[in-house]
Amino acid sequence: GAPPSTMPINYPLWFLKDLMIVVLFTPFLWYALKKCGKLVLLFFAFLWFLKYFNVIDFYIPAQGLFFFSFGACMPE
Repeated sequence: GAPPSTMPINYPLWFLKDLMIVVLFTPFLWYALKKCGKLVLLFFAFLWFLKYFNVIDFYIPAQGLFFFSFGACMPE
């Protein structure tokens, strides 16, 4: 059998899975950004940095959370 993976069966659609997970976390993300502001953004940037260098090994859509929160922090 194939080794377990976090990717969907149709690999080119990986971003849809990440997008669905990030959208589920949006209410919590909004609340955290309202209370802590840029600290949450820095935390997600740090998680993305760790994921980029394979320091952490569990699945989180770190890149998606960082860019979602970055977009939420931009002024209107």
